[in-house]
Amino acid sequence: MLLAALLTLSANAAGLDLLEVGGAWGTPGATNPTALWWNPAGLAVGGGTQFIIEGAPVLANVYSDRANPPYGDVNYDPAQEELRPLDALGYPTNYDYSGRGEVSLAQVVPFVGVSSDFTIEGLGIGAGIAVPTATGGEIDDPTGANAYHLRSGDIRAPQIIVAASYRIKELVSLGGSVNVIDSSWGSVVDTSAYPDLAFAVADTLGSDRPPGSFRDGYIENSGYATTADFDALKDRKVSFGAGIYVTPIEELGISVAFNKGVRLDHEGPLTLDFNCPPEYDLLSRFAAEDRGICDVTMKGRGEVGYSLPSRVNLGVVYFPTEMVRLEAMGSWVGWSAFSDYEIKTIIADDQLSDDLTDPDIRAETLELVNKPRVWARDHRNTFWAGVDAKAQVHEMVMVGGRVFYDRASVPNESLLINNLSLDTIGLSAMAMVSPFEQLGIGLSYTRNQFISQTVDNSNFGLTVVPENLREFRYQFPSGNGTYGGAINRFGISLRGQFGAEGPKW
Repeated sequence: MLLAALLTLSANAAGLDLLEVGGAWGTPGATNPTALWWNPAGLAVGGGTQFIIEGAPVLANVYSDRANPPYGDVNYDPAQEELRPLDALGYPTNYDYSGRGEVSLAQVVPFVGVSSDFTIEGLGIGAGIAVPTATGGEIDDPTGANAYHLRSGDIRAPQIIVAASYRIKELVSLGGSVNVIDSSWGSVVDTSAYPDLAFAVADTLGSDRPPGSFRDGYIENSGYATTADFDALKDRKVSFGAGIYVTPIEELGISVAFNKGVRLDHEGPLTLDFNCPPEYDLLSRFAAEDRGICDVTMKGRGEVGYSLPSRVNLGVVYFPTEMVRLEAMGSWVGWSAFSDYEIKTIIADDQLSDDLTDPDIRAETLELVNKPRVWARDHRNTFWAGVDAKAQVHEMVMVGGRVFYDRASVPNESLLINNLSLDTIGLSAMAMVSPFEQLGIGLSYTRNQFISQTVDNSNFGLTVVPENLREFRYQFPSGNGTYGGAINRFGISLRGQFGAEGPKW
């Protein structure tokens, strides 16, 4: 029941990869219940019966200072290749889609784990819940400059983990885990119907290019926006972990573990809200009304697929004294598996207006609203590395800290507010008070500071000029601008350790 209750709290923190599974107690070389995620072989090394319950309030804020997209002069007619202002018809004479968008949230990230040797020497059995990956938040201005990249999002992949390990002659421990991933994907984002309308008009006129009234500078006008609301799409998959933990001498531990990535294919309800093109744009408005996508709402189903990465965790633990624990730690993360979002919208014929009596038009409309999309993520393989230290300064008090560096998994030219990964410096501090020998109450704080980046060569871009079209997976509004932010994590934990000797590492 406790696991089920905390599962509902699993957070959508503003960063896709959470390095602190288990908070201050979680490291690749852990021998407490956080080893469920980091390396199940560590369960048999810790011994006894242990539990950790942590709730971590997370306060996150990331921002995008979006630059005005390079759409060119709206007075330039690309069809005639000459200046031909349209202001006399009511068209705007300029555009400015720049501005700041801030995504923020306040959530709670849980960890619950329990392990035991059941009084059998060398055995380690454990179960728990962890949230290794999560992202999301609400943007401060849902109709502002970043609406075509994100209005809101809630993506989370909590895992229920069961693990077992066995230690041979206090030298080598082998372990494995089964991870049930209960993933959900939610997003509200605007998409521009303007290019589709432009090319639909061109087809109707029998031309290979849209008429000269279609200009790139109008692409992000709100009248052409369609708001797509993917409401908590779901998928459940099973993965596994395995590891080895070697203790050649009492003061030294070497931990290596592998966690298998998995393909996720989410399904769930979808709502599409279509705006009407401005009245002065007669061609676009006619095309939208003709296809029944002017100021209407359609409901259907959405599908979003992508892959979570495999990873290798490494920790080297050293005890210079019985009361001091040091660990050099890090991971290789195979984020290149996450190259794209594969997005499908499934709208049935009964969602179309009864006024669409022409079967050919109905078929064209269904093809338009159900067109599969691929949205480039361009993640690359990466790593993080750090150092963790803890000291038992009093029989009732433990203190510690860590520093780590996390290399961005997304190259600058593919950054968006909904595809944000920046080089990060993390600093942590912790303390635990043990009013009783078997129990401890811990507090920790981590500052994840993103190193801001400016993009002036975004891979993304939209156009109504056929020869300027980008690769399909990049046909979204430009991501030029400056990105930054930080995550503040506060850990509150209760620890128990029974039947095992030594400090509660």
